[in-house]
Amino acid sequence: MNRLAFFFTISFLLVSGLLSGADPLANLRKSMAAGRDAAALGEGMDALSLAEKLAPKNRLEFFRKLVWLACKTENTQALEKLAAWKTLPPELGMEIALLFRLKPLESAWVRDELRRSEELAKLEPAMKFAVLRGVANDLLLLNLSESARIVWEEAERLKAPFKRNSLEVVWVPEAPPDAGSFRTGPFGNQKGADAFIPYDLAAQSELTADATVERLGAGRKNLDFYLSHTRFLFLADSRGLSLYVRCGENELEKYRAAGSGAGALEIFFSPGMEAADYYQLIVSLPNNKVDFYPKGSFNRTYRQMDGAVETQTICHGKEMVTRVFIPWSFFYNVLPWDTGKHWRFNVIRWTPAGGITWGGRVHELGRMGELSGDGFLRNSGIRPGNSLRTRPRRSSKRTANVCPKPGTIPNWAIPPFSGRFWNPLSGNWRIPFRHSVREAWPTSRSAGRFSPI
Repeated sequence: MNRLAFFFTISFLLVSGLLSGADPLANLRKSMAAGRDAAALGEGMDALSLAEKLAPKNRLEFFRKLVWLACKTENTQALEKLAAWKTLPPELGMEIALLFRLKPLESAWVRDELRRSEELAKLEPAMKFAVLRGVANDLLLLNLSESARIVWEEAERLKAPFKRNSLEVVWVPEAPPDAGSFRTGPFGNQKGADAFIPYDLAAQSELTADATVERLGAGRKNLDFYLSHTRFLFLADSRGLSLYVRCGENELEKYRAAGSGAGALEIFFSPGMEAADYYQLIVSLPNNKVDFYPKGSFNRTYRQMDGAVETQTICHGKEMVTRVFIPWSFFYNVLPWDTGKHWRFNVIRWTPAGGITWGGRVHELGRMGELSGDGFLRNSGIRPGNSLRTRPRRSSKRTANVCPKPGTIPNWAIPPFSGRFWNPLSGNWRIPFRHSVREAWPTSRSAGRFSPI
């Protein structure tokens, strides 16, 4: 009996040891989280052969963590062993080789060495940026801060100079009410905004920290097609703002049959160039599945998009047309007529070949594009000072001063009590309650009203 118990005990220990070593990346993460850097490096170096069974993405993370640990613990032998490992990812091999060349140099010679490197000159800008950024981090871990600063400056030089895109919002008597009428109508022939650029591939690894949505991260093949077949137009009328995005896709029928796979449109907007609050929504293509992600400071005037913003996507031939409608009532306290401000806006199209952007990276407020309302403020015929007003429902009874019943309007449309926009005691500002908040319309304090919706 004792022999049987001993046998099962030994078997359990062996199986446990095999299972614990089956995922070297998980073990490495645990050791690093516990602050055991030297021990984690030793365990990871002993498990190099097990790393061959990891998925490519996990294998890259495993080796990158080992390089980080070797630099932090100043273990040159571990770096040499990693550099000689046959299956080391090529970008990490280039990083370690460049690190060995720069480490013994005085900081004054680092820049010249980088510019003489033939291996670096052959790399694409995105790969070159990733290698230089890794070398800068390694040098910083080795307490060579001045050399790290110089390498980081060389990496920053690879970035294209920033130029903010701008688009004039066009005022029309009535914007097309759906994506189909836009495509077949006169506005469908307008060029719109098409100054998209490839999403910064060197920064796509930073998206792993933003786990709210899974984005397409494929290679860049055929990206030129998407750059030349993506454009959008902004129209404004008495109801609100309408965004129309046209997206070409050669394999649209395949994605329509699957119900997904054509990518997504990631849209950001903010009512003001300096506003902290901004709104984000992602429209999946071609199935028009929409997800809203609240961002910003969540102050008392912050509204939820769900239930207010409308989206629609249609497919025709090899093109998808998406319409996003935002009613003026959504911006009851920051209407352009009241503030006269330009707005931040960006749309990123995630395609099967990679991402393209009109104004910066994800959540990069400082590089978002700019929506100008100067033209439609003039063409609308409304003087500055307009606000969102309401007209009470006409009936035989006096209902003009009756507040709406609970549940007749969504919660996001309720401004704060005793605030500037709604003070039920003074009887000044009223919440739209003509059937629903979407049937409210902006009117001028002194220059008449828009036609009812």
